[in-house]
Amino acid sequence: MDGFFDLRNITTAPDCVSCSRSRKCQSPQMQARGKGGKKILIIGEFPSPSDDASGESMGDAYGKVLAGALSQAGVSMEEDCRWLYAVACGGRDALDSEIEACRPLVLQTILKFNPEVVILLGLVAVKSVIGAFSSQETSDLDP
Repeated sequence: MDGFFDLRNITTAPDCVSCSRSRKCQSPQMQARGKGGKKILIIGEFPSPSDDASGESMGDAYGKVLAGALSQAGVSMEEDCRWLYAVACGGRDALDSEIEACRPLVLQTILKFNPEVVILLGLVAVKSVIGAFSSQETSDLDP
């Protein structure tokens, strides 16, 4: 295994058929965004209602706070980072089965982008990435 991520045997097809989220949101299957010049990958939980309505990932107030914090550190979110959600369709809090269904999109992005830094924003993002490689059940992470 080369480093933490051994993605050679990971399927890259999401299981959207078993997940009903895409039928209940305005902007289904949001794709990764950002140019990623500094090889920073940011993984959020799932689109907020305003992100879902606008179709713009991390365009809500939280995304703006994150962009501001990165800017203060000399990092442009648009130019230096690439970002996506652990669960690509918006709505309510994500179920473990929905995280699992979307996981291939996240892992495919990691494989293609080959980031030097991965920032996980929230428990859903942690479950999506770390859960794929952990022998411990991610349900132990729930508060």
